[in-house]
Amino acid sequence: MAALHRYPLAPIYASAKAGIIALTRSLGCGPHYKRTKIKTLAICPGITSTAILDVKEDHFLGPAYFRMYQDLLRSSPPQPISAVSNAVIKVIKEGRSGSLWAVEHSREPVELNFQFEPKSKL
Repeated sequence: MAALHRYPLAPIYASAKAGIIALTRSLGCGPHYKRTKIKTLAICPGITSTAILDVKEDHFLGPAYFRMYQDLLRSSPPQPISAVSNAVIKVIKEGRSGSLWAVEHSREPVELNFQFEPKSKL
């Protein structure tokens, strides 16, 4: 979800995730899918209980950022990995190529739609 919201805690991480979204949407559309028949999808998980959450204070831009991170974890408890893995299976089966999905708070995955999608012949 870091790519979909402002994420001041880790701007480089968020921008890398945004690149994955653009790549997924671009590879999953018309010409690429027609040529390869390979479905390209992305899942944007919310906070998930993985080793990445065990980051130390010196990895942040400063103490204030680490405190924001701790506040974030307190306000939004991590979902278990099983919530994301179950979502992956469902999205692979049901998702259309180029689609993006969010899974947060151990809920069912939700397809993300972009309101200002330009009309394209591709």
